[in-house]
Amino acid sequence: MPPKSPRRRALSDHKRAGILDAARRVIARNGLDRATMRAIAKEADYTPGALYAHYPSKDHLLVELAGKALVLAARNVRAGAAQSGSNGALAQFSAYFSAKPEDLDLLLTVLQSSRSHVITGDLERTFTGQLITALAPISTALTDEGLSADEANAEALDSAAQALGLLMLENSGRTTALGFDRGR
Repeated sequence: MPPKSPRRRALSDHKRAGILDAARRVIARNGLDRATMRAIAKEADYTPGALYAHYPSKDHLLVELAGKALVLAARNVRAGAAQSGSNGALAQFSAYFSAKPEDLDLLLTVLQSSRSHVITGDLERTFTGQLITALAPISTALTDEGLSADEANAEALDSAAQALGLLMLENSGRTTALGFDRGR
């Protein structure tokens, strides 16, 4: 298939943005599990068939939404790193997903191994790049604080995984049930 002209690409991007906005509204209203492609298509004023022309499955749409959340989180992480090094960067990573539990749910859903078969090719490379971009300021700050690049990358990943796990427990009410309240 020949590449799209810039005008056609812009129109397609505009339509995809509208679909993503509709998906966010449906997810906010119905929850992630009950956000069906049919409901998203209706919210976006598309037929389901037209929606599938842009996103071959709900998983593809969720991956793109989660990637966009990572891009927004990366901005916070960079700001935190600039102000307070690795601790500030990690704090901002946690703060972003704490303030946006729907984005945390999206990210955790996409990261589930059962969905990994969907993330292939360009979609996988883009999502992985967005994840790297969100974690890179933490790693860079750790390198600036004296860790080797490999140590910093491992520590950034460990810290982010720990933060995501704790946020998952907090959002589900488990930390309070376990008698561990971090004052939130």
